[in-house]
Amino acid sequence: MDMHVIKKQFRQQVLAERRAMDANQRAQFSQQICEKLQHFIDVTNHNREKTLTILSYMALADEVDLRSFHDWCFANGHSLLLPRVLDEKQGTLTLHRYLRETEFRKSRYGIEEPQGEPLVSSEWQSLALALVPGVAYDSSGKRLGFGGGFYDRLLPQLAATKIIAPAFTMQVFTAVPAESHDVSVDWLVTEQALVNCQDNR
Repeated sequence: MDMHVIKKQFRQQVLAERRAMDANQRAQFSQQICEKLQHFIDVTNHNREKTLTILSYMALADEVDLRSFHDWCFANGHSLLLPRVLDEKQGTLTLHRYLRETEFRKSRYGIEEPQGEPLVSSEWQSLALALVPGVAYDSSGKRLGFGGGFYDRLLPQLAATKIIAPAFTMQVFTAVPAESHDVSVDWLVTEQALVNCQDNR
């Protein structure tokens, strides 16, 4: 079977299961994931030795809710960047600073996107961590995205950045369909575990 078809079927199955999650359970798991993210940053940052610049994203209704993590970043002086679709056909994103006064507009995908001027690529170089959305993963970090290729184009430009996927345990599989151009993640953070995917390659 064609890999494109395999990916599409796998994606549809996982998304249907994710949408079917109980809302209270999703909220509970999201909070647990946010707390694990905070602990991970504190430990790798040697107990808040310095403030970091972190790429995050605004979650869809059935994704891991990252709002409490964003609030924690603001409270601890970390800088946040958020993506916005620049060109849908080309699958490209721009990055924008996320401030408390940032204005948002909902995209046609239902994602809240930051408005205002994008950062130039030289301003991305201070990124310490990149949180990325996705549909499914395996323990080696292979990632099945939504099919647009946006992050597969963006992430190779962030060579020194740790790539982290916040995900529910039900999104993690023994193996996921992937191709050579699909960018893997370095860490998986679920409600149950923090997984160093680099150790499983």
